[in-house]
Amino acid sequence: MGWRDIISDMSREDKPLRDREDVADELIDRLQTSGIVLPEAIRPKAKRKIAEAARRGDKERKSAILSQAGRQVERVTQRLRNDRDLMDLARDFLDMEADDALHALEQTQKTGRNASARLAAYLLLDAAL
Repeated sequence: MGWRDIISDMSREDKPLRDREDVADELIDRLQTSGIVLPEAIRPKAKRKIAEAARRGDKERKSAILSQAGRQVERVTQRLRNDRDLMDLARDFLDMEADDALHALEQTQKTGRNASARLAAYLLLDAAL
């Protein structure tokens, strides 16, 4: 952990806690208005493979996300690098959503639908950070 990370974490602690739904809505809106089509990012087959990998661990899940949606992860990574506020928002989102997102991934893995915008945002950010 470098000084930049420590200072960043300190500044994040000074901010008031935000409502989970507000954070999710703002993050999803900002990603989609920047050109990332979240509802199309994680297709059913990819969702299934990511869910299978998630059962083996975090590293395997992130690797599966990269192999299934690498181009989208790269686009998200670029947005985060260029926007410190979006980076902070993404970290808050990941902290708030982790348990529910992984549960949703497990529950919806066998459906024939793409991942929801919220689940796709979580998965892409999870691999990007």
